[in-house]
Formats: sequence, structure tokens, C-alpha cells
Amino acid sequence: MMQLDVMDAKPDPPSPFYALVDASQVFTLEFPVDQDGVGPVCDEAGELIERYIATWEAEEFELVPLGEGRYRLSSKDFSVMSALRLRWGDEFIAETTADGHLRLLRIILPRRFKHYCFVTSHGFNNENPIAKVVHSFEGGWETELGGFLTLTVPLHVAAEFERKMDAEALFPVMFLGSA
Repeated sequence: MMQLDVMDAKPDPPSPFYALVDASQVFTLEFPVDQDGVGPVCDEAGELIERYIATWEAEEFELVPLGEGRYRLSSKDFSVMSALRLRWGDEFIAETTADGHLRLLRIILPRRFKHYCFVTSHGFNNENPIAKVVHSFEGGWETELGGFLTLTVPLHVAAEFERKMDAEALFPVMFLGSA
């Protein structure tokens, strides 16, 4: 009988959301920002609105290539400091530039996920009651800089997720916003 070495076993992810952001690669993404230095600004079809483009920024991000110029944002280091106003799981169309960067052309709308951002304490993990609720709605969570927490759930269950979080008084106090 063959014995499985637990060090070789990879535990199942607690939610199918994480498979969507797996297999990422690091890319430099160029994206337009407005006069306040954030962006992109797009219309209801995801097309960039030219009049809001003051300049273009370039930052490194982890992206999942989906084929035919389509990418999914996998995670962002220091996203609270980033000018990019997309969150993990968001998808967009980009083209490769002459210098090998990606240049954002259009956001894929409607977005599939709703994101909730909070300031929380150090040490958030999958055993936290908030993480368990997020996972029960097939969502995911990520922390950055030790205390910025993003909860992400599929858009079609967002209202039900909010009701459950409210009913169980689980939303962290320091709410930064949702998208």
C-alpha cells in the first residue's frame, strides 16, 4: 500500500473562486488614469472614456492570461497604493506593446464579482468566521500590507451575502468601500 506524504498533498481550496486566479503570471500593465491619478474610467460597455485620460501609468500585476488578449487580475501587490481601480477577478482586454508590456484597451462588463474593502487586524485566515461565510458564497479573500482586507463574492449572490454578514454582525468596522 502506497502512503501519501502529506507534504506532497495540496489541500483543496476552500472556494472555487481561487481556481480563477490561479496560474497567474507577472505582467507590466499600462492603464489610463484621470487628473486625480486613478483609473481607468470607462463607460457602461467597458470602453475607455478618452476625455478622462490625463496620462498612462505602468505597474506590475499578477494576471491570468485567458487567450485572445483577455486577462483576469489575479492579485495586486500594494493595491491600496495602486492607481488601478480594478480588483482581483476583474477581467479586461489588453494588447502587447512593442516593449512587451500590456496596454489596457477595455474592461469586461458587467463585472462578475463584488468587492468589499476593510481595514482589519493582523492575522486573518481561513478559520475566521468572515472567511467561512465568504467561502460559503464561493468567494475569496485577500489581505495586503497586513491589514487591508478585500472580500470578493460573485455579483449574483452579493445581496444575500450582505444580508448574512449583517445578520451575523460580521462586517468589520473600518469599511473602506465596495466596487
